[in-house]
Amino acid sequence: MRMYGATNGLFREAVKTYQVPDESLVIEKGTKVMIPIYSIHHDPKYYPDPYTFDPQRFSPEEKAKRVSSTYLPFGDGPRFCIGKRFAELEMKMVLSQILTTFRVLPCEKTEVPIKFKSGLPLLVARNGIFLRFQSISK
Repeated sequence: MRMYGATNGLFREAVKTYQVPDESLVIEKGTKVMIPIYSIHHDPKYYPDPYTFDPQRFSPEEKAKRVSSTYLPFGDGPRFCIGKRFAELEMKMVLSQILTTFRVLPCEKTEVPIKFKSGLPLLVARNGIFLRFQSISK
């Protein structure tokens, strides 16, 4: 969800004028604001070596070191995705079923890194995602 989240960004509108702390920037009431999720999730300031798969990034110790609101696959605050908990549970169930049944491997059509279609609010693989599933049953 960090490397390949569902959307590029969140779109909000300022409900009151806001002075950004320690900056001269003022966001006026009614200003449309785009929060660049993809850019935040790939910023080396928050995620060193951001294009490397490293599950340890989400250990309690590593999460405690990171600035809040730098992991936003479901948004944040009072308007975060209502289906977050259901989606997380569903992903865990599906992935555990797949990974206990198959070895998931790249194939000759697997693109690394994935290239995305441009101009869309959602991340969509330009050429699809191709993988090979090898049964691990005896």
